[in-house]
Parts: sequence; structure tokens; C-alpha cells
Amino acid sequence: MPVDALEKYARHLHDKKQAARTIKHKINHAARVCRWAVEHGYMPREPRKPKLAKPMQEPRDVPKPKLAEVFADLPKQAERILAFILVTGARPNEARSLKWSDVDLERGVCVLPQHKTASATGRPRSIYLTNPAMKILKSSTGKRIGHVFLSRLKTPYTASGLRSVLRRRGLTGPYQLRHTFAQHALDQQTPIEDVAKLLGHTDLKQVQVLCCFRRKWSFPPWWLV
Repeated sequence: MPVDALEKYARHLHDKKQAARTIKHKINHAARVCRWAVEHGYMPREPRKPKLAKPMQEPRDVPKPKLAEVFADLPKQAERILAFILVTGARPNEARSLKWSDVDLERGVCVLPQHKTASATGRPRSIYLTNPAMKILKSSTGKRIGHVFLSRLKTPYTASGLRSVLRRRGLTGPYQLRHTFAQHALDQQTPIEDVAKLLGHTDLKQVQVLCCFRRKWSFPPWWLV
């Protein structure tokens, strides 16, 4: 196989107007096949892997009209936990596992001893409560024991349950609400270091991946008014 075979294949795909993400996927797959062929003696050497254009990432946040449409149609119990994710940037799993013993309404913070980045940070995860988040928690009418957010069956939400609720309404899942929180914070000129802290990230690159820095709000979003 010619040393420039993958480069020619990439140009062929580009000429066919295929998307950058599709081209990258096909070239990577072809490169893996070539590597296997070399390792097993079917080819003398691997062809050069071309440098590909970086795929354009679609915005991960949800536009205001779509948010209003989704939240207008949510069941009451699901609305509380999903709105909490939206106004705090909490990970869906953090919201699902949140217990009243983790909540400090006087200080306006939730402190989670066990969380995704505990091994990396060595510290508890703090979820800072915005005014809308405080309203959500203070509006609870049940006993403040056990899990904060319960489904209509009086059990903690599952990941698939929350995802299903949103997919039926046109979103991919609750992580889109966390992305929306992050994107809005950046659009409002919040320093990226502060956004990373709010999201519980230890690496600024994670925030850059989370958001696309493309959609700009020209008004305060309805959930922070």
C-alpha cells in the first residue's frame, strides 16, 4: 500500500463533502486496519496518517425557547431536580444522590464528601446554591431526611429515568442542563477559573470541552430572573 494512501483517502472523502467528524472516524478506522495488517505481516509498513481538520463541535447548551418548552411540560417531581441541575451546574449524579444531610441552607452550599473527583482533589465537592436553587430546596414540603429529590414513587431518581424524561421532550439528557449553566456563566463574563470551580472541575480544559463558546445570550435566561 502506498505511503500516502490514507492521505488520498482523506482527500477523496473531503471531495465527497463528508463531514469532518465522519472523515476522522473513517481515517482512524482505516489506520487501525493498516496497523493490524503490519503487525500480522500482511503489509510492510503503515501509510502516513494525515492531519485532519478538527470537527466543528455543536453547541451543547439548550436555547431559551426550548428550555421553556421542556420545563413547561415536566412532571412536578422531575422539574425540581432538573431545575436544580440547571441553576447550580451540578452533575446529574450529584443531584440524584444529594441528601439533606449534605445541605447547608444557612451557608448556601451543599457539601458532598463522596463525588466524582474526590480522588483527584482530596476535598469534598461544594455545590454553591444560587437564589433559584435555594428556592427549590426551601419549597420542599416533606421531611428533610434522606434524599432531597424523590420520584413520584418516593424513590431516588435513576440516571436512565432522568434521561428518559428529557429524551421524550427532545433533549439528550440532564447533562445538557449542566452544559447550559456553564455556557451561560461564560457568556456573562464569569472567569473560566470560577466556572471550573462551580462545576467541580480540576482542569480548565474540561470546561473548554464542556462548552463551545459560540452561542451568546442577549438577555438574562429565565431560570436566573
